[in-house]
Amino acid sequence: MQPTLVSVDKGPMMIEHRFMSWWNAALVVIVLASGCTKPNPKSCQDGTCTDPAFPFCDVDGALAGEAETCIAVACTANEFVACRGDRAITCNTTGTDYELERCDGGCAEAAGGCRLCDPNETVCENGRVQTCDANGAVVASEACALGCFEDQPRCRRIDPSNALGAYLDMVATPPNLDLEDAVILTETGEITEAGVPVTGIPTFLVPASVGGVPIRVFIVQDLKLANVKVFAMEIETTGYPVRTGPALAIVAIGTIKITGRVTVSGGAGGLVSPGCSGGPGVPGFDDINRGLYPGAGGGGHATAGASGAEIRNRYAGGVGGGLSGTENLSPLRGGCPGGGSGGAGSLGSPGGGALQLSSQKAIEVSAVIDARGTTLTSLTGGGAGGGLLLEGATITFKADARLIAIGGAGGSGGPGPNPVVLSDDGLPQGGITCEPTSAYCGNGGSGAAAGIPASPGVSATASTNQLGDVAGGGGGGGLGRIRINTPDRTYVKANSVVEAGATSVGTLSTR
Repeated sequence: MQPTLVSVDKGPMMIEHRFMSWWNAALVVIVLASGCTKPNPKSCQDGTCTDPAFPFCDVDGALAGEAETCIAVACTANEFVACRGDRAITCNTTGTDYELERCDGGCAEAAGGCRLCDPNETVCENGRVQTCDANGAVVASEACALGCFEDQPRCRRIDPSNALGAYLDMVATPPNLDLEDAVILTETGEITEAGVPVTGIPTFLVPASVGGVPIRVFIVQDLKLANVKVFAMEIETTGYPVRTGPALAIVAIGTIKITGRVTVSGGAGGLVSPGCSGGPGVPGFDDINRGLYPGAGGGGHATAGASGAEIRNRYAGGVGGGLSGTENLSPLRGGCPGGGSGGAGSLGSPGGGALQLSSQKAIEVSAVIDARGTTLTSLTGGGAGGGLLLEGATITFKADARLIAIGGAGGSGGPGPNPVVLSDDGLPQGGITCEPTSAYCGNGGSGAAAGIPASPGVSATASTNQLGDVAGGGGGGGLGRIRINTPDRTYVKANSVVEAGATSVGTLSTR
């Protein structure tokens, strides 16, 4: 059967319907086309980058490999990166973006950025010293972390605190020093790493200045320390120091990085002085020959040590050591010891040691530097916190940085827990408690922390008609000092950084 053909009227309504169908289809195409050309947030074809996570336009792809692309930036502050024609690409001061600097003499990789010198010339401009040969080619270029010297074509150099610049000048090309699981003995200058001697590091013993201690100084290029213990002498590795010795100073032409704990014993720079050493607890006897043992006083430094406990209003506790030293840690020194329990002139827990780190470029700390006062267990006063001096062109304390110069706790009037549990939170070290608790024994006082003074030892509560010897607790040690020196008296630190000492800032000396 043949199909039936039906005639349809193609009037104005059909024409309008076909026109609208075509127009709707065209709109779909336009919408799809516009969706395909949505701007790429990483594209900088228009020369701008709007996403803070990708702040820099890599115009020619020289940095990330794709031209006209916005890229993320993580760089070393002020470091030269590359040339872009007659412009130098350098890292900004915070390490979060690149900056473009126009170079009047052109940009050259060999120049480390802008070309500054003419043939047969050495110049220092814009924080960089350069030397050109007879053909005008840059043959030497150095960034000046401390800027250019005023009237000579050279970089300014660090002038380390405590007159250590003379020893820096004695070493033309110092070696790098990278220590992990190491011991440094300041008395002899010996260094061992995992039990193996480290040799070839230039070192000098600096005589003590008035009010200070001798200083063992090492001169290095770049320095890295991780899990390093500093003692005055080898005997300190098996107990508290029997005498004090030199403090430690390390001067670096390059950078200093502390990536693991550095502990400075009280023997390495701790100071023994009648003005700040804690007074002893001088024992005696009552009328029926019962022993009366007052507590000793804590050592002093940036703050005073606390007094030891008295016994029955008959025998006074040892006095706390007084304030001593200078806020700039020049002369370099640590804390004073607490008093002892062996009668007049005896000493107890040593004060914290002293450490000076001086860098011509940068110091970065991401670990603990510990110079706290020492805590013994019985009758003795706590040692005062030591001294930590850091100075450099820039100083940065990362999130895990802890600078500890708190006072040591006072010993109890009897046996206490051993070893003492230490914390890096910067809070006061609690006094040693009597174990077991007894009316014949008083607890030790807490050591000082930032803004919190040391507390005195606690007296025993036993009455005069009770039998047995009576002993009081020792006083806590005073707070140590932390000094930071930079060119502009500022430094960078994360919110979690602990500065557990009397912190002050100063201006870095240069020459």
